[in-house]
Amino acid sequence: MERNDDRSHGHSSGFKAPPGVSVSPAPLNTNLGDMLLNGEIDGIIHYIAHNNLVDRSRVDVSVDPRVKYLFEDREAESARYFRKTGIFPINHCVVVKRSVYERNPWIALNLYSGFAAGMEQVRKDSLAWMALYYEMGLVPRDVRRTVTQTPMPYGVKAARPVLETITRYVHEQGLCERRVALEEIFAPNTLDL
Repeated sequence: MERNDDRSHGHSSGFKAPPGVSVSPAPLNTNLGDMLLNGEIDGIIHYIAHNNLVDRSRVDVSVDPRVKYLFEDREAESARYFRKTGIFPINHCVVVKRSVYERNPWIALNLYSGFAAGMEQVRKDSLAWMALYYEMGLVPRDVRRTVTQTPMPYGVKAARPVLETITRYVHEQGLCERRVALEEIFAPNTLDL
């Protein structure tokens, strides 16, 4: 793992690896990209090389001919998986401490509303930006119908199939002792969103 303890998800949540799994930090004087290219590690599940506050890697490993992706055509594999499952994997989820929610139950709905409004604004802006391409015939008109819908719906009800799949995987992979119900994870006033 490349992230320092003070910036890692596992450290902040108290994560302990299940039996048979070990997590080793990358030495502070190197990073995952350099370790891969130097043969110190064999593979990387998720590699972030762009500037951010928590990851140290900066090298573009894709230009090295020794580095191969698990799926040669990642876009085709993503499309195949989406067609098969209807799932576009969730990357982030907003978390509120239970004590904060219990004192201020409105916070969950306000956060949901704020993020939903933000997503809607981005969608509207992108549609406006794409308008010129439609008018010039550079993008087929039928694409407009597709891009007006999101493959990443917000809310427990809207994303239930994805969320239930995640809870199943977390349990199956030994990261949780039992499969946790969504009603145990999400604020009661958000379950119908």
